[in-house]
Amino acid sequence: MKRIGISLIGLMLCANFLMAQTKPVEKATFKTPQVQCEEGKLYLEERMIREYGITAVNANFQKRSTTVTWLTDRTTAENIKVIFSYLGFDADDVTADEIAFKKLPACCKKPIPQPKQVPNADSIKAVQSATLLDSLRKKNALDSVNRGSKLGIPSKSKS
Repeated sequence: MKRIGISLIGLMLCANFLMAQTKPVEKATFKTPQVQCEEGKLYLEERMIREYGITAVNANFQKRSTTVTWLTDRTTAENIKVIFSYLGFDADDVTADEIAFKKLPACCKKPIPQPKQVPNADSIKAVQSATLLDSLRKKNALDSVNRGSKLGIPSKSKS
């Protein structure tokens, strides 16, 4: 009798394990160009793991990408991109929220691109006129040599 009872309990436990469902999990890698150092990596990982449905976060600051694993019944890839934005990071095609971006560690802030030095109109005209004058002088010098040879005038040579 004891053997039958123990066998039934063991059978019920096995059936319980077999019937347990695994939750659907998805994994994706996002481009996060602002993750540039260890401090930024920790900042991102600590905040992302707290979000609903996210089970694992691994930021790689050398490749500037972040791999996220999440439960598909709780969140989506688009929601994760929005979470990146709310934390101040760009993620693929979603840009960072400006207010959150200001709160990032200094090493994670994108370098502000310097405006290209565009020459003003005066300097362009000066360069153009200088090259035009040079080309005209060369042309006139060649024309005078050619005219002199056509007229039979010997070219001036130093003797």
